[in-house]
Amino acid sequence: MEQQEDLFDLLASSKVVDQSIYKATIEMLRKENVSDCLKYLQDDENLQCFLQSILQAMDITNIDQEDGVKIQMKIMMDILKSLKDHDFNHKNYCEGLCEEQRDKLIKKASKNNEIGQLLKFLVLLTSIDESFIQGGSNALYLLVQMKNDLNNQSFEDIRIKNTSLIGANFVRCNFNGSEFENVDISGLQFIICKKSG
Repeated sequence: MEQQEDLFDLLASSKVVDQSIYKATIEMLRKENVSDCLKYLQDDENLQCFLQSILQAMDITNIDQEDGVKIQMKIMMDILKSLKDHDFNHKNYCEGLCEEQRDKLIKKASKNNEIGQLLKFLVLLTSIDESFIQGGSNALYLLVQMKNDLNNQSFEDIRIKNTSLIGANFVRCNFNGSEFENVDISGLQFIICKKSG
């Protein structure tokens, strides 16, 4: 039970991180063709370059706003460091917990939109860093269980394994290049709209 409280607190610490930082992080890591995000972000030179890219992408010129972005980046990196060694990143959470613990975590997380944004970021991170594949897979499982809006998402090149997506609704989502291994997709709904013309 302590692991679960710890996990919720860890996920909830994302409440101050703006979702545009997640987006800029994914774009930068893809652009730089990074395969180990923490190693890349812990390098001071890379971190400075990364910070400048985020500030440009967010159109931030004010020193106070810049300091706020630095704090948010540090929080994001601390979350990733903690998650890397957490059970969440190593065990299948749709099977690895007792149902009562899982339901409590989902209920608490459902009330927090920022946790949903962090979980989507973790799913996208699977397309870049293989050390976060199980964590990203668990994140997608939690998003489905939380009934988070997953429509119109770009999930290109994600790698998902050892989880369940039973009852998920991925209307107009892009899964080009994505890989699924040992994933229960019973009752999964994909709706694709074709353009006429």
